Amino acid sequence: MNKPDRVLREIARRVMKTRPLAAPTAAAAAEAMELSCGDLYRILETVMGRDGLQALIGRAIQITAREYPWLATVQSGTSADCPVSGLAEAAGRLGVAEASEGYAALLASIIWLLMTFIGEDLTLRFVRHAWPNVSLSKLSEDSST
Repeated sequence: MNKPDRVLREIARRVMKTRPLAAPTAAAAAEAMELSCGDLYRILETVMGRDGLQALIGRAIQITAREYPWLATVQSGTSADCPVSGLAEAAGRLGVAEASEGYAALLASIIWLLMTFIGEDLTLRFVRHAWPNVSLSKLSEDSST
């Protein structure tokens, strides 16, 4: 797998859907992304450290911004509540669907990079711990597509 695939994006969409939007806006989708990413960040911080996570998230932003250029202004951060900054500002006047899709792509890139660096099994353990209510059943079966 050379880049995040459709299965990882579907997993990311499922994760973000666990965060009900207060309103159907790009800003609300950004908040869902912040909360979702924060869940994973808090789990990985003790394993990878802040510097490692900042580098991983920074790379995920670069990868995702190729397809969603509006994400290029997003920055990796150090807050345990939200390891990225500028999400709502980056979406600007986008619709909720387009913003949500970009955020899901970013989350999928983070998961994909983790899989690349630490392997699928360990990544899945962390992902399951971060988002226990999200079905990941197809991830193992289809991640090679």
